Amino acid sequence: MIYFIYYNNKNKIKGNKMANMSYCRFENTYGDLRDCYNALIEAGSIKELEENSSVYEEKYIRKLVELCKNIADRFDDEDVCDN
Repeated sequence: MIYFIYYNNKNKIKGNKMANMSYCRFENTYGDLRDCYNALIEAGSIKELEENSSVYEEKYIRKLVELCKNIADRFDDEDVCDN
């Protein structure tokens, strides 16, 4: 079993790490990404979300936004339909 430590509201929490299997990678990630998007919208800004996030999470907020921008830039010429 693989364990990880994460911080929730500045508190240290130990949990089990779940693998993201290749056959459901995008399905699982979509829900998580939608949750992150909603948190950003609710916070109103990246800075506001960073200020109210754990030390562990804070460093990944801008990385995630940048990754999403890179994905959009890389695949913007492909026809993407909203299903």
